[in-house]
This record gives sequence, structure tokens and C-alpha cells, in this order.
Amino acid sequence: MNKLNIIIVWYNEEENLQKLFESLKNFDGKIDYDVIYCDQESVDRSVKIAKEHWTMVYNHPKYWICETSRIRIVNENVKDGERVLFLDADEEVSENFCKEVKDIIYSDRYDVCIIPINIYFMKMKSQTSLQPRMFKKWSVELHDVAHHWYTLKSDKIIKMKNKVLNIDLKCKWCEITSYLEKLNRYTDNEVEKIKSISKIKLFYWMFIKPIIWFFWFWIWRWYFFKWKSWWILAYYNSAYQFFKYAKVYEKSYLR
Repeated sequence: MNKLNIIIVWYNEEENLQKLFESLKNFDGKIDYDVIYCDQESVDRSVKIAKEHWTMVYNHPKYWICETSRIRIVNENVKDGERVLFLDADEEVSENFCKEVKDIIYSDRYDVCIIPINIYFMKMKSQTSLQPRMFKKWSVELHDVAHHWYTLKSDKIIKMKNKVLNIDLKCKWCEITSYLEKLNRYTDNEVEKIKSISKIKLFYWMFIKPIIWFFWFWIWRWYFFKWKSWWILAYYNSAYQFFKYAKVYEKSYLR
């Protein structure tokens, strides 16, 4: 099967969706593809813009993390043997990227495609992440966990030459209000997976681990950013650890 299912899950992305959809036209005439857009209770014009281009728009609760929605969509809409491409709403695809996807699909030599993606923080490039964003349905096991969302089940893997491009370098998740909202959603999801923990261990993870995490992340990233950027990034990540285990304490001992 040569069909490609492009799955986009996001929240409040009206500024970027139009550019993404325009870039998807680079696939026209090259491959058979569908776009499945999933909105997580956006309060802007995201859904309206999506429906102007595609009728297949799903609505999932915003407390779900992106990985939860992706699993549901793949299981319900993608047939065995068909390929999946995950895109974020603040990304776009180039003509060369689409040509490379076409060549990979029609050669049928590879099950999993590792795609280079530039990661930005406060408008500065931090690293290039390599993610298996395109694959045959059976070749990747998806997990309902942020950042560790896959297990490869095939050794027929190729690293693509062309990157997915970033539309907007503002990185909305770095804005404090957007970050706090995302932190709340992701920690709620993580808490449901954590079993009961002793109070001693829980207090260690709540108060000591965030400090260790802060300095570890600060030192690990120092050569990527100016001092202000890497301090904020380290603070964000330590706050994630604190809120996650504070919610575990609330769930286990205060209810």
C-alpha cells in the first residue's frame, strides 16, 4: 500500500495552520495521501481553518497529551501496511522533502523513516532531533508517554536527508502561560501512570530531584544558549519534576 496518512495534533495554532496546509500541496501529484487533523479544544480559529482544507477533523480533550491523540487516530483510521507521517502544526514540508518521501514510499525498501527536526528555544536552535516520524503502521509501537513515545519493531530504517521545517520560531510552549498549561496537562497524564510511592521517596523526588535536574540540565545545555535562555529552560524542566510528584503526593495522601 502506498497511501500516506498525515496526522497533525495541536492546540490553538491558527497562525501556523494555513502555512502548513499550503506546504502540504507539495505532495499533490506525487503520492496518495490523507490529512487527519485533531484539535484539542482550541479556542481560536484552528478548527475553522482546518475544515476549509480538510473535512476529517477530530476533537479530543485538551488534557490528553499529543501522543494519546496520535495513538487513538492511528488505531482507528490507519490500515495495516499504510504509512503514517506525524507533523506538528508549527512545521511545514518542502518540495524536496515531499520528493524524498515519494521515493521512499514507492521503493518500499524501508519501514521506518528517521526525520531530522530542528529544535528551537527562545528563537535559538538548541539541537537537531532525530525522530521516526514516518513509518508503516506495524513497524513502530506507540506509547502514551511524552518524549518516549515509540519502540521500533523493524530494522528496515532510513535516515532522511531533508528536514521538516519550522514555520514559527516563537515556540509558543516557551511562553509562560502556554508552558504552565502544557505542564499541567502533561503532569496530569504522567501522574496516572505512577503507582503508590512511600513518603520518604516522594519527598526526595519532590524537593531534591528538581534541584539536581536543574543543574544537570543547565550544565548539559550551557553551550547551546545564552545564560538567560538556558537558565529558563533548566527552570522549566525542574518545575516539571516538582509539579509531577507534588500531584502524586496530593493523589496518594491528601485525598
